[in-house]
Amino acid sequence: MKAILKLLLPVGIVGMLIISSCKDPVIPIEYPHVANYTNESIYKWNELFLQIERYAKGYRPGPAPRALGYMGLSAYEACAPGMVEYKSIASRYIGLDLPTLKQDKSIYWPEVVNASYAYLMRRFFEKTSFTDGITNQNMIDRINSLENELEAKYLQLSNEVNLNNSKAWGQDVARAVWAWSATDVYGHEAYLNPQPIDYTPPVGDGLWVQTQPGDGGRAMFPRWGNVRLLGTKTIQDLKVKPPYWTNNSDPNSVIYNQAKEVIALNQETKDHPQEEFAHIAQFWSDDRVGMTFSPPSRLLAIADQLYLLEQVNLETAVAVNAQLGLALNDASVACWYNKYVYNVERPVTYINRNIDPNWTVGWLGFTPAFPAYPSGHSTFGGTGSRILANAFIDNTQFTDRCHEGRTDFLGAPRTYGLITKSGIENALSRIPLGVHFRMDCDTGLDLGEKVAQSILDLDWTK
Repeated sequence: MKAILKLLLPVGIVGMLIISSCKDPVIPIEYPHVANYTNESIYKWNELFLQIERYAKGYRPGPAPRALGYMGLSAYEACAPGMVEYKSIASRYIGLDLPTLKQDKSIYWPEVVNASYAYLMRRFFEKTSFTDGITNQNMIDRINSLENELEAKYLQLSNEVNLNNSKAWGQDVARAVWAWSATDVYGHEAYLNPQPIDYTPPVGDGLWVQTQPGDGGRAMFPRWGNVRLLGTKTIQDLKVKPPYWTNNSDPNSVIYNQAKEVIALNQETKDHPQEEFAHIAQFWSDDRVGMTFSPPSRLLAIADQLYLLEQVNLETAVAVNAQLGLALNDASVACWYNKYVYNVERPVTYINRNIDPNWTVGWLGFTPAFPAYPSGHSTFGGTGSRILANAFIDNTQFTDRCHEGRTDFLGAPRTYGLITKSGIENALSRIPLGVHFRMDCDTGLDLGEKVAQSILDLDWTK
């Protein structure tokens, strides 16, 4: 009898465990769809980023799109469990260790986005200095204020349990993404040293030289080509050799004639400062810290306008923000890699040496402190317009009101019948502005579109 009891005891214990486990089953929650909500949380955080980045020192041109890439990825991965059309892409990133959402947690997705963006924006700007007398604490206060404003609103639309779960989940994903971003040694906090004194540019005919005197003219982000790519496989896939060399002073050469084109179109802006060429040049400039947001962030501003125009839901906005951020990050890396591989001189240097020693760019008053080829504006424009054309259909007519109401430059709205046409105009605006050859713009557009396609080719959908 004792032997029988010994044999039955383990079975009895197992049975008791089974019965006990049946008392409190964990029933997986069917999450509400992210698509059920408006794009408000994405839109408002985008707008705040544009306001903060406008004054941020050292953030243009590389750190801004890098921040957009990681913030977009974090919100996307945090929302992936509740997305209908999209799925996680985290498995492609070596070293990114994301948490798992517990199946017994109820979630309110707008708060997930709010918590994710608030956490990362604080981290990306926590050591930043700003222009115009703005303190770092001023900007951190604005981040905290928006987070609290949305959190209070979402508490009224949800409940305390949902809000707490959602906030914790958004922060947990953002914390993991931030930890991973910090392992990118070339990109992490690069804004603190945008013009390193230990970099010496190569010397030679047709190679880039400083176009501004003093420390402000030192090369900006000469090592940005080593920053982590977020979608493209390898940087070598994005190498683009210049079609023409600027050490050719022959008046019959292609580069000489491109320099003449720069002079002619730039002269149009000087002779007719209120007309079309001047409008295009100034409308797309975004070169001055404190005056406007940076060139890559301009594409985010356009995205926000399209979100409102098309009244997209939160799922679409989260996905497009992620795709746009990853693409702009990779565009910055690809462009700056080529800039410092080839070190092509700026038009002002070529023109002063070969055509007119007294020529200047005019309205802008300076030439950006890095090599010409390829054009950053063109690369960002090609990238961003391709991502947005894919999301909204290219022939979506829209009016870019990014600078509407500005009186310090020509910021009147411009209307486009094709999204990609805005990218082309963005690129070619650099010729009448006087800072790029046509080859810089043409190659930049092509490179940007190639980067965008590499992002769109990722395994996004279910």
